[in-house]
Formats: sequence, structure tokens, C-alpha cells
Amino acid sequence: MKCAYFDIMCLMKRRVNLTIDAQVLQRARRLAHQRRTSISQLVEDLLIGLTEGSGQETEDFVEKWAGRLKLAPRDPSDPRREYLWKKYRLGEHADLNRH
Repeated sequence: MKCAYFDIMCLMKRRVNLTIDAQVLQRARRLAHQRRTSISQLVEDLLIGLTEGSGQETEDFVEKWAGRLKLAPRDPSDPRREYLWKKYRLGEHADLNRH
């Protein structure tokens, strides 16, 4: 369908009714307000992200998060943290925060 005044293709949108948990809706309204957009646009962006791309619906965890997580500084007074440092052999010279 051509637009009479602009000679460009018009975007055809349809109204859809969704049933959403009240708490989820409240959080969605806050998020939409923070991003200065509508809930409809949030849903549309989510659906576009899920339906477009390489055909892979979800990214591989490693590809998504590699290099983005940082190891907090070592705290010898935290026994749980000390246990994990020893268990996973995170010695003093482990360079996990390179990125």
C-alpha cells in the first residue's frame, strides 16, 4: 500500500490484546517510561529480536557473556570466597579481568 502524500511504503500495524500479570505490567510501564517509549514498542522490539537474525533464537551463553563478567577483588576475610578461589584455582596471578 502506498501512502498518498509521501510516496513511501506505509507500516501496517495491528492492535493485539495481551493478558499480562499485574506486577509484570507495572514493571513494563516503569521500563517504558525510563526508555521514553511505549509498552507496545517494548513488546514489538522483543518480538523482532526473537524472530529475526541468524535463525538461532537464543545466543550461546559463552558468546553472549565472554569478556563481560569481572571478578571482584579478592577479600581474604570472606571464607566462602576463599573457598571458591581455592576450588577453582584462582591464584594471585589469575588474569581474569583482562577485558
